[in-house]
Amino acid sequence: MPPPSTPSLNPIDERLPWEWKLAIVMMLSAALLMSGLFDSFWIQVMGQPEVPRELRKVIAGFFTLLLVIAGASAWTHRVPAWWRPRSKAPWDWALKAILWAAPAWFIIGVVNSWPMTYVLGDLFLLTILPITYFTMTRRPLANPKVVFGWLYGLMILTALLSVGLIVYHNILVGARDKMSIDSALGPIFYIMLKNRASPWEILLLPILVIASLLTTKRSTWAGIIMVFAVAMAMKPGIRRSFRIALTVLGGVILVYIAMQYRPELVEHSHISIERRWAETVHDLSGREGSDLAPGGGGRAGEVFGVFDTINARQNPVDWVAGLGLGAIVQARGGRERHHVHSTPAAFLARTGSVGLVLWSAFSLIVWWQLLRYTLNTREKWLRTQFAFWLGIWSMGLVFSAKSLAFWGSVPAAIQVAYFLHLMRIADVIKNQEDEARQAEGDAVRRKRPRVEVAP
Repeated sequence: MPPPSTPSLNPIDERLPWEWKLAIVMMLSAALLMSGLFDSFWIQVMGQPEVPRELRKVIAGFFTLLLVIAGASAWTHRVPAWWRPRSKAPWDWALKAILWAAPAWFIIGVVNSWPMTYVLGDLFLLTILPITYFTMTRRPLANPKVVFGWLYGLMILTALLSVGLIVYHNILVGARDKMSIDSALGPIFYIMLKNRASPWEILLLPILVIASLLTTKRSTWAGIIMVFAVAMAMKPGIRRSFRIALTVLGGVILVYIAMQYRPELVEHSHISIERRWAETVHDLSGREGSDLAPGGGGRAGEVFGVFDTINARQNPVDWVAGLGLGAIVQARGGRERHHVHSTPAAFLARTGSVGLVLWSAFSLIVWWQLLRYTLNTREKWLRTQFAFWLGIWSMGLVFSAKSLAFWGSVPAAIQVAYFLHLMRIADVIKNQEDEARQAEGDAVRRKRPRVEVAP
């Protein structure tokens, strides 16, 4: 067993630093909020269509307070000698550049007279990931296997609770709300990647897939397809194919049982899915009034509105430096929008091509490093971890085209910090293996008998 001064995958008697304890609290709490469980619970219990903006501000303030305490702990304690790397992570420069440029984008937003609440909100969203990341990587994370066990258990719990809310609200009550259950995607993906999945994990697959369909959220439908496709691409083989076959068979059995004993529930589900599918076909058609039509008031209209707004100002500097934090664009369809449902478009509007290039470089470097470690790591648990986070990151980049993904949140920053810890641990293990092989080779050479050659 390695000494406590070196990283280890095995549970050893090592205390987590204060900042990592708070980081885990932030990550688990944010996982609950971002999984859709909190929003679904609010819709069901409070009877409101969405969570009030004021409550979200209180939650953001809570995370900010925890981050300040974590940062104070991280930057006032000595860093272990073995944790001081010879070189920085390859994406550090992009995050530092965004932090250094943030004041300039703030000033541009003030000069353009955007609402101060939007300017300050964008400043928070722009800097929270770099600040959290550099805080969390200041000192090492002990026992990453145990920490991921907590996170995985919470993912399973939130997925099951979300299933209960979805079934009750959309099926038993017969409501037609688009409720989120994105928390199901993580467990499904990890179960598909595991070399050895337990029987209860296999039983969870059809339940989570059916519940995801019943949300009538198109992003969740697309996420389910991507999860299975990416899992099969990363780890093809009979085990993954068998799990997909069991998922389909389990779904058929569950639907058959429901049809025999509660046919009205199947009818409610069929109506909800059929209506949402008809909306999807209409939107994909690109006709006027559809969500994806460039001239409509949907998300495509917001993206095209960014280009329209910058062109209308006729200032070449706007393409380089952006409209500043807090920028408001004239979306096609006649609406003014600050919240643009696309990460690249939001970066272009607020930070120009400079910020867009920095975000793209950061995202692609993280993706490339995760791919490299997935292919080159031999330790099974670490390789599965890298494959899992590579898939999550890849799907996040795809969904960033239609939403603000992997930026402006504490959990995204902690995920990147977690990647870096796993990569450094993988490097340490590889170095130890190389040193062991070299020592073994030296020992063999020393033991080799000396042959005297006759004159």
